[in-house]
Amino acid sequence: MSSLKILIGTVLVILFWLAVSATPVAADELGTAEDHAAPHPHHLALFAGLGVESKTGHEDEEGFAIGLEYEFRWSHRWGVGAVVEGLGQETVRNVLVVVPISFHPGGGWRLIVGPGMEFTPKKDKLALRLGAGYNFHIGSGWSLSPEVFLDLIETGENTWVAGLALGYGF
Repeated sequence: MSSLKILIGTVLVILFWLAVSATPVAADELGTAEDHAAPHPHHLALFAGLGVESKTGHEDEEGFAIGLEYEFRWSHRWGVGAVVEGLGQETVRNVLVVVPISFHPGGGWRLIVGPGMEFTPKKDKLALRLGAGYNFHIGSGWSLSPEVFLDLIETGENTWVAGLALGYGF
């Protein structure tokens, strides 16, 4: 398992290096609101939703999810970012940190995949987040995005999270 942690750590370092060293993309290269592409290379969003955590041999646990998302678009179709999300109430997860790679196929859609870490009071666990969302541009750099994610946790537990993100491009 330690080699998997080394691999995840290496991927996170490479993604961080890409995010800080990539040349920013001019706004006209990213598209316009008419084709539903983000008009700015940076996007920051506040996420709120609900999560359901499935546990082997136990009842599903539900909780309120709140998080902060950041994405740096280095091209029209690709971006890298960071997500910090808390899931509370009945669930045991305190915080999930993910470094997602985003693919924007067009029309406002965004698909993500990213390695991460789930931090809990009992044990910290590796995670892989898969997800999709759709950006509705609501004017002057603002967007509203319904999003759904599946977090695959190293212990075999899965967490579904769905909600809305209010974002701002800059």
